[in-house]
Formats: sequence, structure tokens, C-alpha cells
Amino acid sequence: MRGKSRKVEALRGVALFGLCTEKELKDIAGLGDDLTVKEGEVLTAEGTPGQECFVVISGKATATVGGREIGVVGPGDCVGEMALLDTAPRTATVTATTEMEVFVLEPRSFGDLLDRHPSVAKRLLAVMARRLRAASNAPGYVD
Repeated sequence: MRGKSRKVEALRGVALFGLCTEKELKDIAGLGDDLTVKEGEVLTAEGTPGQECFVVISGKATATVGGREIGVVGPGDCVGEMALLDTAPRTATVTATTEMEVFVLEPRSFGDLLDRHPSVAKRLLAVMARRLRAASNAPGYVD
């Protein structure tokens, strides 16, 4: 993926960033790097410290916990997004099942962005709260 406008388009389709404004998406797009991941390559390894987040632009990967497949990751998905907020151990291993194109975000520059745009933090918290409710089957309101 080349060009900031392509990154903005990719980020717009990611649920984690879905509530961000155009300006915020442009700023986020300026933070990260493009990376091509080969089939069979591990993006995240369960139990290792989280050091970056991957936004999937193209390709697919499987997520496993304890060696058991828990899901498939594809375009528009984020992998390792909790690492943007803390470096706790990864909760799953994610392995590319095809060649992938990803956009990589690291916590330090993302933290700087949150300092400049506190509204991004509020938007991310809202998305994460919804995801936590959904994961725990807690009741919530539909927007």
C-alpha cells in the first residue's frame, strides 16, 4: 500500500478507528509503516510482549490460542491493537495463511497522537467498551 490516502481509506474500514474524523484518520495514517508479510510468518506470538499493532490491508491469517484456532483475520481487521495501550503479553498467536499487506502502528507514536488529539482516545475507548461488552455477552444499547 502506498500513499497516505490509501492508508486513510484502509483505516476508515477498521472498526477500531471507525468513529475517527477524517483529520484524525489522516494523522493516524501518517504514523505507521507498510509491511509485506509472507505466508507462514507470525505477526503476534501468544505470551510475548505486545510491541505493535497491525492493520490488515490484504491477505489472511489465523488466530490461535493454546494451539486452537479461534478465528480468521482479513482486510479491515486489527491485530494486536491492545499493544497500542500497553505491552502486556499477547493473548493469541496470529500467523499469515497468505501473503499479507499490513499497516504497522507502534505505541510511542500512537501515544503522541493521543496527546495531540484526546478525542481519538475517547473514540477508541467507546469502540473498545463495545467490544468488551460483546465479548462478555453483556447487555448494551444499539446505536
